[in-house]
Amino acid sequence: MKKFLVLMLSSLTLVSVISPSIKTNSSSNNTLTTTVYAARRYHEGKNGARRINWHTTRFYIKRSTLRHMGAGATIAGTWIPKWWVMGIVSSSGYILSNAPGGVYVDYDRLQSGFGGGITKVGWQ
Repeated sequence: MKKFLVLMLSSLTLVSVISPSIKTNSSSNNTLTTTVYAARRYHEGKNGARRINWHTTRFYIKRSTLRHMGAGATIAGTWIPKWWVMGIVSSSGYILSNAPGGVYVDYDRLQSGFGGGITKVGWQ
């Protein structure tokens, strides 16, 4: 779904700076009506897992799940007795609770034995 913004401008120079995808309609009274469509960068996403190849699995986490996990971590962080651990857990929970979209994480089983495993993270 695309959001749109209707601007009433008298010249096209400002509109060309705002967005490259522009649809213009000119009326009889020399007022230019411009509709600018902004594509959504972040999506709700989905929960699931998909095998990319025999050693790599991609895990999908949707936005609402991230926000629920973040809210839980923020509340749970207040009950931790160590102040620096409490700050880390509460801060990471706050960041997760404001996630703009779903994420995906690639987990490589070949690298998991070497202290890693996560090879790529991105927005859905």
